[in-house]
Amino acid sequence: MNKHTRNADKGRYGYTAGICKYLGVCILIICMSVLMGCAKQEEANVPDRFADVSETEVSDENEAMSEIEAVPESETVPEAAPSETGDPSGDSDKQDAGQDTAESETAAGQEETLPDSEGDDGNTGEKQQRILFIGDSRTIDMFADSDDEMEGVDAGSNITVYAKHGYGLAYMRDVINEYGKDNFDVLVTWMGANDNGDFYGYDDCYEDVLASGAKIIVCTVGPTDDSKLNGSDRDYYYDGNIRKFNASLVKWAGKKGVRVIDLYKYISESGSVIVDPVDGIHYLPRPTKELWDHIVSEITSDPD
Repeated sequence: MNKHTRNADKGRYGYTAGICKYLGVCILIICMSVLMGCAKQEEANVPDRFADVSETEVSDENEAMSEIEAVPESETVPEAAPSETGDPSGDSDKQDAGQDTAESETAAGQEETLPDSEGDDGNTGEKQQRILFIGDSRTIDMFADSDDEMEGVDAGSNITVYAKHGYGLAYMRDVINEYGKDNFDVLVTWMGANDNGDFYGYDDCYEDVLASGAKIIVCTVGPTDDSKLNGSDRDYYYDGNIRKFNASLVKWAGKKGVRVIDLYKYISESGSVIVDPVDGIHYLPRPTKELWDHIVSEITSDPD
């Protein structure tokens, strides 16, 4: 092949290659344009779809807000009314507190109404006073016929009895001191028959008891029958001595505001309690329960 032929071939091949290259570029440009157009269309469609939803939701919310704003203040939901026990938010706590308070008040009320366990009166619920009763042989006769002494006998009605045959002031003082002034609220005595009409010393002993805060009730000495007295008893127990002692006792009691149970008068006027004809000093029938019942009724009827 000659030189001119080779040059002509090169010219044809070069032209063909240029055309192919141009066509390739054009195709590439067209494809890219198509792809870009599709992408833009897709982007344009997506916001439209979401815009429809958003516009619907926004429209509903705006409508709801308009309805709320249209409701007048007077028609707004009222606040919860407070309960009887206080603020609703604290109902549970305050109800519990109220229950605790009510239980405490009930307990307190029960404590106030319950009677004391010792020495209570079952009918009134009030505490009975502790009574110490001291006497001589005539006191013993109210309970028994032959005993010589009663020492701390429980006689009922919250009364403790001490009594000894033939004794007087010294015995009474000893009993009070040994028993203890703090252990009784009321002292009741039927003493003086064995003191030969002498009240001296009784006043001091009684005033010591009053100073301790206790109350006193005294019984006048009962009568004797002079015609029945025997031997030396005539000088010691004659009725004049009894009346002398009683006069001093009543006078002192009047000054001190002390209550007196007049057994002298009661026995003198009684048709059922009589002086023992054997000695003219003691009483029949023994035991002289009628006298004790009378004394107890007088003690318990004491307005003080």
